[in-house]
Amino acid sequence: MSYDNSIAFLGPAGTYSNEAALRFAARLGIAEPHLVECTSFDEVFDCVDGGVTRFGVVGKENSLEGPVTATLDNFAFRTDAVILAEEVVDVSHCLVAHPDADLADIVRVASHPQGIAQCRRFLATELPGRSTLAVSSTAESARMAAADITCAGISNALAAASADSTE
Repeated sequence: MSYDNSIAFLGPAGTYSNEAALRFAARLGIAEPHLVECTSFDEVFDCVDGGVTRFGVVGKENSLEGPVTATLDNFAFRTDAVILAEEVVDVSHCLVAHPDADLADIVRVASHPQGIAQCRRFLATELPGRSTLAVSSTAESARMAAADITCAGISNALAAASADSTE
């Protein structure tokens, strides 16, 4: 691993933070970034502050939920890190399912709570009566959908492709 191409991000692989980290690497001309998955924004800051990675990618704002408090708190109280760039990631959710599933097979839809909230009208119209399940990330919901014919996920295309390639 080269320290110069190392980027910490909020994982797991396939999250919108992962997508932002890949875009940031491309902007810097890093062809093969070493991506470090973190379980929290605090851990991303710890990686940068501790010299584990050169860069960190964190969410700053969500158009529906507003400022990301954990990020702002870290910049205000915990770190000497500075913002080098901004990468705006449009949130474009996909409904993902097992390759052999039909919509009639789906009994529940899993996603991060924000993904479920952002898609509530679509779910009410297209999948009425299906239960929802809150999970840790949209990427996790894509993995669940790839493994279970009765479960759909709400994720981005990156997570859907990643989940598809692991099956």
